[in-house]
Amino acid sequence: MNKVLLMGRLVKKDFKEIGKKDKHLVGNICIAVDKLVNGEKTSEFYNITAWDKKADFVDKYVEVGKRILIEGFLTIEEYEDKDKAKHKVTKIVATGIEFADGFSKKEENKQEDTDELPY
Repeated sequence: MNKVLLMGRLVKKDFKEIGKKDKHLVGNICIAVDKLVNGEKTSEFYNITAWDKKADFVDKYVEVGKRILIEGFLTIEEYEDKDKAKHKVTKIVATGIEFADGFSKKEENKQEDTDELPY
């Protein structure tokens, strides 16, 4: 089984569209996950790749500093650098992303603005 679950605060987000005919949104996000080491609080930073709807969700609704829950899997990518040396990099790919603390302020404000009576 290859499954990753992380909960942490969004530190950075970067998005771009790729593809010529069929456009896909890809996002590279970084979250800080707290942990205790010898009784002291410290953080580890994880880079995560999100595609299409998941990337769009983070881009539109998640602000830096908000806590999110990431569900995903590990993948290993191989590449060659300019000196022809081979490298392997382990990456996390998101299959699900959701708020860990409820809606963001942006989403709450959007809902307040559209809370009109239907009559």
